Amino acid sequence: MRIDKYLHLINVLKSRTLVKEACEKGYVFLNSIKVKASKEIKEGDEIFINFPLREIKIKVLKIPRKRNISRKDRENYFIILKDEKKDVV
Repeated sequence: MRIDKYLHLINVLKSRTLVKEACEKGYVFLNSIKVKASKEIKEGDEIFINFPLREIKIKVLKIPRKRNISRKDRENYFIILKDEKKDVV
């Protein structure tokens, strides 16, 4: 599954367009490597999103087989390893 679709399905970012923009700006890393929105992911991968004011790191547990995931089922697809706000200087 593409990283943009995955991040949208698990609701880390609200739209695939936002994920694509984050990738274009160099905010999204897959296993410590900057990626494009079209990069394929697999189970066990770590995704790091380094926004100017926030850092999010998740581990992919499962790849969704369907187009929609219920809110209660989202926790079965990833683990949040880090979610911190950055200090504004």
